[in-house]
Formats: sequence, structure tokens, C-alpha cells
Amino acid sequence: PRTATMAQQLCRITAAVGIAACAVAFAWRVAKASRHAARHVFALNHVARETSNLDAMVHFYTKVLDFELAPRPDFAFGGAWLRFPNTPSITLHLIQANEDGRLAEGPHRNPQDGHLIQGPGPASGVLQRPEHVRRGHHLAFTMACSAETFCAHLQRHKVRYHRYAAPVPGTTQQQVFLFDPDGNGIEAISQAAA
Repeated sequence: PRTATMAQQLCRITAAVGIAACAVAFAWRVAKASRHAARHVFALNHVARETSNLDAMVHFYTKVLDFELAPRPDFAFGGAWLRFPNTPSITLHLIQANEDGRLAEGPHRNPQDGHLIQGPGPASGVLQRPEHVRRGHHLAFTMACSAETFCAHLQRHKVRYHRYAAPVPGTTQQQVFLFDPDGNGIEAISQAAA
């Protein structure tokens, strides 16, 4: 009889612990679902860049940076959608610029027409100095190769770039900066060494 009582108590304790564990797991799932339900942004969908030079931009992104053309709806304006390498769910949307109302972006753009400032002054020659990309508006991509291989690839395509000699502080990652044909800044960063 005493053994049965101990066994019954052990069953009750096990059942109580099991119920408590289930309650904790359920509460955690409810809390997690509540946190996710409160979020309004799920994931990055696309990056859009307007351009007056669509063909050159498509060539640059597909031939120099290995993007792939993606299907695009038949909008009433020109453009191209490109898939990010190794991340096909995210696309780069190149949009034919509306010459009547270009968006200005960054201090080196004329706020009236959005074009890069090339005259005298602090912005002069900005496209010849990719080292300035680091502190300005830019897109950043992870390289699929070493920085050395990537720089050799850029040289073959006659693309000006700036490679920082020192790695990103506290890492082994290397940074390479360049411009696309429209003057949009691009950073290519090497993968962290294993």
C-alpha cells in the first residue's frame, strides 16, 4: 500500500510538472505570437533606384555584380527588376526616371533635378572618389569571393573602386567601394572568415 501511495504521488508530481511545462510553453507561444502580431514590417522586399540610363544600369548590375533579370509587371513607365544574387526573394527595382520630378538624395545631388553635382565646390569630382561612399547613401552587398578577386573583376570591367587596406574594426571583413553608372554608392563587403 505504501509503495502504491508513493507511485501515485510521483504520478501526481509528474503530471503537475507536465501541466506546468505545458502552461509555460503555451504562455511563451502566446507571448511570441503577440510580439509578432504587433510587428508591422516583416522583411525587406526590394530596393529601388531611379535612373535616366536604364540600359547602362541593367548592364552594370547584371554583368559586373551578377544580378539576374526578374519578371516585371507592365507598368506605364520603363524599368527593370533584378534578383539579388543568392537572395531571389529580394529584388532591385531600376525605375526609369521621371525627368519632370527626380528625387534628390544625399548632399551631392541638386535638389531641383536630383542629378549629381559635378561643378566646382565640395562635391566636385565625387564620382572619381569612391572612398566617399563609406559615409554617404549606399547599397551594401556581401561578396561571393575574396576582396582581391572582386577588385580584379572590377578592373576587368574598368570600374573605379576604393578598397580600404584595414579590415572592418573587430572583424576580418574587407570593404570595397564603387559607384554604379548613375553615381549611386555601392559597398561590397567580404564574408567574415570562418
